[in-house]
Amino acid sequence: MTGRCSRETEMRNFAAVTLVLLSFLVIAGPVRCATYIVKPDGTGDFPELQAAVDGSSNGDEILLTDGVFQGRGFNEVYLWGKALTIRSQSGNPETCIIDPEGSLGVPRAAFLFENGEGPDSVIKDMTIVNGSTATSC
Repeated sequence: MTGRCSRETEMRNFAAVTLVLLSFLVIAGPVRCATYIVKPDGTGDFPELQAAVDGSSNGDEILLTDGVFQGRGFNEVYLWGKALTIRSQSGNPETCIIDPEGSLGVPRAAFLFENGEGPDSVIKDMTIVNGSTATSC
């Protein structure tokens, strides 16, 4: 039987390859998406929304508690191309308010989608006040 492996050798090779692949899965572990809480007073998992986005990975969810979010870290929030869901924890947009503190003289957006964000970048269940929109071509 020159040039061909015996059935026993093929089975040993298959078992070795399977063992190597399984060890990669055990070492890497399952992929889990995280959920983070952000509170207006900074006592959540992150002190501000931008910090939560910066510390998150694709598929993570950032929940905003009820209240008014304003100031540094709560305006012009960059998602950096990440597929995140940012939403009100209560699901009530009337009680979760983002105020980027914009005006006619100083326009500010709440969120900036400028880095290839797609349909998996989701913002929902909140009210944005004193914000402006900007478009670029």
